[in-house]
Amino acid sequence: MKHLKLWPTLFLILFLIEVFSVLPLTTDFSQTTVPTRPFARGVVHLSPLSSSNLDISFSPLVRAAKKNRYQFLILQPGEGELLQQEGIHQGVTVFFEKEVELPAGHTTTLSLPTPIKIMAHPNHVRYPWKKMEIFEEGLEVFSLSSALERQAYDNFPRLFLSLLLSPFNQFLVTVRSLEVFEKDLGLWDQVNAFSVGHFGVVSHDIKKLPFSQTIARTFPWIWEKILHTTSNIVLLKESLPDDFLGIRDKLSRGISEGNMVVAFEAIHPFEGNDWRLQCVEQHFISGDKPNLDGKSCEFQLDLPLTLPYPAFVRLIRNGTILEDTLIQGNQWRRTLAEPGVYRVEVLVEIKSRFGLLAKSRTPYLFYNPIYVR
Repeated sequence: MKHLKLWPTLFLILFLIEVFSVLPLTTDFSQTTVPTRPFARGVVHLSPLSSSNLDISFSPLVRAAKKNRYQFLILQPGEGELLQQEGIHQGVTVFFEKEVELPAGHTTTLSLPTPIKIMAHPNHVRYPWKKMEIFEEGLEVFSLSSALERQAYDNFPRLFLSLLLSPFNQFLVTVRSLEVFEKDLGLWDQVNAFSVGHFGVVSHDIKKLPFSQTIARTFPWIWEKILHTTSNIVLLKESLPDDFLGIRDKLSRGISEGNMVVAFEAIHPFEGNDWRLQCVEQHFISGDKPNLDGKSCEFQLDLPLTLPYPAFVRLIRNGTILEDTLIQGNQWRRTLAEPGVYRVEVLVEIKSRFGLLAKSRTPYLFYNPIYVR
């Protein structure tokens, strides 16, 4: 009988070991490789709270962006005084998008002299991509709300377990939530193989999730967690100007040209990462369209020295995986063999102690394509 009484205690000990075996590691940024070029970190397609009180609808977002070292917020249309908040707040540039329902589907448009259309909501049970909408300039290749809703429909027990774990280990819950639907990435590749120049972004829209407005209103610090999960990195070919219109136009141009990286920064900050095509004395980044012209070129990928997990690189050409390999050290090199639409994914392996709560590869970086002609 005494042995039977020990089983619950033993089970609890093993459960706690499994839960707390996956923890965010403290990063020593003094060891982080300095990026080879400047970049801006920010949000695309985020819905503020429905309130005319700026202390509720706007200020928590700016504080969260500042804490997460964001340079820009592109917000969905607001109401009242919120619409007058375009500008620079505490070093964070804020501007708005337009959101419309078209016959082809749900689209957002950046309000610029030359509008940029982005197809919202990756393919899932509520907002499936349709035939026409995949030819917009941009695509949401990952959405927090879509990922959670897909889990609710496809694997509700997994989502329910994540909810139960959230008070104990939020990092573990985040890792379990970062599931990318391969069909979304496949559609992105197919569209670019047919007609180049379609950039990919990550969306932070959560307003359609149940009770999201109530939770964010009650716990405004939740915005810090949301913005920390994933971000849009705009690779800058020159530093940002100081004025609002100059910043807005340069960021929007970088987005529309696909100088972008989707970064899951809950895993590790983006600092220290770089992917480029090096051709003798020239190099090209995501969104560029270089001509090969017989040049000897090499893909070069650098990772931060402080990345604490085994990392895998996946090189994709025209939607076909050419290589999926473990990166030795913090660098990977591959000679370019032929023209095509190339992009790179970096995934990390995060395993819990017994592999019950976390054992699969987790997305870390999705670089937008380089279009080699």
